[in-house]
Amino acid sequence: MPELRQAVASDAAAVRAPTRAAYAKWVPVMGCEEESELGVSVYMSKPLGL
Repeated sequence: MPELRQAVASDAAAVRAPTRAAYAKWVPVMGCEEESELGVSVYMSKPLGL
């Protein structure tokens, strides 16, 4: 079983390429690339209470 560890800055390149490829078909629909910071801030934000 692989060992789990906290990600470090040097891991970013290995994650960026497949993530961009996965979302590439949505860039024309959204009009821009999704910013990774947005995903983190939404994930880490408080619930909206919906």
